[in-house]
Amino acid sequence: MSSPRRVGRGLYTDVDPSHLPTWEALHQISLARCAAAILLSPSARCLSHESAALLHGIPVRDHEPDVHLIMATSPRHASTVLPALAPGRTGIRIRRHRRRLPRTAITMVSGLPVTTALRTALDCALDLPAQESVCIVDGALRALVRPVQRGSRAERRRVHRDTAHLLDLLRRAIDDRAGQPGTRRARAVVSIASPLAESPGESVLRWLVAALGLPMPQLQMGIEVDGWLWFPDLSWPDVRIYLEFDGELKYQDREDLWREKRRRDALAAAGWRCLHVTWADLRNPSHRGQRSSTSSPLRWCAVSRPWPRCGTEAHRRHHQRCQRHQHCLRAVVP
Repeated sequence: MSSPRRVGRGLYTDVDPSHLPTWEALHQISLARCAAAILLSPSARCLSHESAALLHGIPVRDHEPDVHLIMATSPRHASTVLPALAPGRTGIRIRRHRRRLPRTAITMVSGLPVTTALRTALDCALDLPAQESVCIVDGALRALVRPVQRGSRAERRRVHRDTAHLLDLLRRAIDDRAGQPGTRRARAVVSIASPLAESPGESVLRWLVAALGLPMPQLQMGIEVDGWLWFPDLSWPDVRIYLEFDGELKYQDREDLWREKRRRDALAAAGWRCLHVTWADLRNPSHRGQRSSTSSPLRWCAVSRPWPRCGTEAHRRHHQRCQRHQHCLRAVVP
C-alpha cells in the first residue's frame, strides 16, 4: 500500500498513481485537490470553472487544471500554490473569485457544492482561453442535452430545440456582462459550441477550424456507404472532406484499428478525403493550420476569415499563389 500523498494543509489522498494509467491518476488527484480546497476554505461558496466541470463529469482539456473557488468575501490571497504530486505538473494553484452568485447557480455533486453545468460553461467561456473553454461548453451542452448518435427524427428535433434554448441562455448571460473582460471571446466560443462533440480533442479541432476561417463543418454527420453508417468527427459534404481526431485511447486493440481502416477505405472509395489530427497537431496550430489550408479547396480562400494569432500566417503562405490572401486576413473576434 502506498503512502498518503499531501494535497493540502493537513489533508492527504490515498491515490496511488503507480497502479493507474497516467490520465486517470491525474484525474483522481485533481478531484482530491478540489475536495481539499473546499474543505480548507470555510468562506468558499462552491467550486467553479474547471473544478466544477470535473465534478460534473464534463471533460476538460488539461487532466490537472487549477482549482477554482467562488468566495463569499474578498479573498486575502487571490491564488495559492498547491503541493506538486508526481506524475503531474508543478505550479497547480487554488484560484479564488469574489462574485455574486444566485442560489440557483449552485448545486451539490458528490457532496461538494459546485456551480451548475450551465453556469460552469458561462464562467469558463468568460475566463479561459477559447481553445480550453470550448471543451467545457461543449461538454456542458452534451451533459444537459444528451444527444443520441443514431436517434430518430423526433430525437434530433429535440436535441436541436434544447441546444438552441441553452445557447440562447448563454448568449443572454454574456450580453448582461457587455463591456466586461472576456465577453467577446465568450460570444465567439458560444457561436461554435455544440453538444455533438464527443471529446475535448474534437472540440479543440473545431476551434482550430474556426480560427483558420474555414467554413464550419457538420458534426457527427451520418454517411452511409455499402450499407454501413459512419460518423466522421467533422465533415464538409459539399467537398467530401472530413477531419478525424485521434486520441491516445482511441485505438486500444487490433479491433479498433481494423474498424478504422474499414471505415477509411469505405469512405475513400466513395470519394471522401480524410485528415487525421492528434494532440501533437493541436499543440502546434500553425503547423496543423498549414496542412489544413493546403488541403482545403481554393474557392474557400475568398471567404475565409482567420482569427488573429491562430493560423493567419499559414493562410497567408497558402494563398499567396492565388493572390487573394488579403481577403483571408480580415480579423474577427480573437
